[in-house]
Amino acid sequence: MIRNATVHQLPKDCVQIMKAKLRLLLFLAVALFSATSSVADDWPQWLGPQRDGVWREQGIVESFPANGLLVRWRAVVHRGYSGPAVVGDRLFMMDREPGPPLVRKPGDRSIPAAA
Repeated sequence: MIRNATVHQLPKDCVQIMKAKLRLLLFLAVALFSATSSVADDWPQWLGPQRDGVWREQGIVESFPANGLLVRWRAVVHRGYSGPAVVGDRLFMMDREPGPPLVRKPGDRSIPAAA
């Protein structure tokens, strides 16, 4: 039998801080779960993440709508040196804007560089 047991109560501000931390932890857990379950595959390098040219994305449509897809943005793309890379919500492309023609000097066997 326990005698003279004392029950201590935490200060009110301490309880509020603990509740706030618990709410923050719960919010972060939900945000992390929803972010990882709704993110598309990145395509960060040539031929994709494993460099094998295989798209492993899930839930892809089998056919496009009869009236086409909704255009969300457009960009002028010139001749390029590489394939596109997708990371997060960004698309990276390397292209070269046309400029003045490159000219070789007489006797020069190197690759001409833009002036």
